[in-house]
Amino acid sequence: RAGMDTISAGATIAWAMECYEEGLLSKSDLDGIDLRWGNSPAVMELVTRMIQRDGIGDILADGSKQAAARLGKGQALAMHAGGQELPMHDSRFDPGFAVSYALEPTPGRHTNVSYQWIEMFGLHRFFKDLPKLPLFSRVSSKYKWDETRARHLLAGSNYMQFANGVGACLFGVQMGGRLNLPAYTNAVTGWDHEPEHYLEVGERIQNLRQAFNLKHGISPKKDFALPDRAAGLPPLESGPMKKTTFNVQELHQDFLAKRDWDPHTGAPTPDKLSQLGLGPSDDQSKRRST
Repeated sequence: RAGMDTISAGATIAWAMECYEEGLLSKSDLDGIDLRWGNSPAVMELVTRMIQRDGIGDILADGSKQAAARLGKGQALAMHAGGQELPMHDSRFDPGFAVSYALEPTPGRHTNVSYQWIEMFGLHRFFKDLPKLPLFSRVSSKYKWDETRARHLLAGSNYMQFANGVGACLFGVQMGGRLNLPAYTNAVTGWDHEPEHYLEVGERIQNLRQAFNLKHGISPKKDFALPDRAAGLPPLESGPMKKTTFNVQELHQDFLAKRDWDPHTGAPTPDKLSQLGLGPSDDQSKRRST
């Protein structure tokens, strides 16, 4: 009712709670709220204060990144990418999220692409150049970046933009190939495009979104950096993800190379923009001058 996002609000309160337990925030910093783990009435009180922008709630209402900056403490505990709080879809369990959280034009979102999503999309059934993926990721292999998974992750990223563009639901496209969006789109529009055409549409959207960020001064490689914890640093000492860690920089660099975006800035290369019909051309220049 207050228009607050559950993921961002929850992760911001989790940040404050961890800061409290680590002694970075005191009870007086939190307006007398005892924000120990498990104290649900305290959480509800904090939510109310965030809605009303009252006291500590005014600081937390803008998210964990801004709160850490304003208070000057707890930056390493703020789990966000570009100011967008990371959801409960743990990149330590699914390294595909470590790629999309930091390299998608809208960072920190679990609805972009991941290993989980590409396994459920079944894209090899639509796009003949994609090899078939194993049905499920295995612990023995999912932390090793391989060519097949990399190609599917890129295709899945483009496919989600096409799916978003036609108004499809993420739950629908998880049906393993039973929702044939390229065929449905042709049927609705009267077009007769090959499935690969729609992947290119998604890729064009992604490049435009990335160019928009850059135009407005956002440096994706710098501004969307993941916290170390998202890559398992330091490794957990217990639990199902015990000792799990992976080289997130290797994943990012390879994905940027396959996307044909600059590895240092994340900017689409001129060749990529030209290939997609988004670069300047003589004809376009003439139209603009006219």
